[in-house]
Amino acid sequence: DTCIIGAGTYALNGFAAVSCTGVGEQFIRHSVARTIVAMMQYGALSLEKAMERVVEELLPPYMGGIIGVN
Repeated sequence: DTCIIGAGTYALNGFAAVSCTGVGEQFIRHSVARTIVAMMQYGALSLEKAMERVVEELLPPYMGGIIGVN
């Protein structure tokens, strides 16, 4: 299993880092890790709210998990 930058892992220096696990095709399709950081950076969402939005609105149920730090 290899993580794809932007889909399964992404970090923006001094801002946030996100790592994901699950059904890879879904995470690639939605660039999940980068999307979360972009929601924080450009949409002014908190890390928690950005992760919730991605899990609830972009990913089908039970596709994986996400961990992040900011």
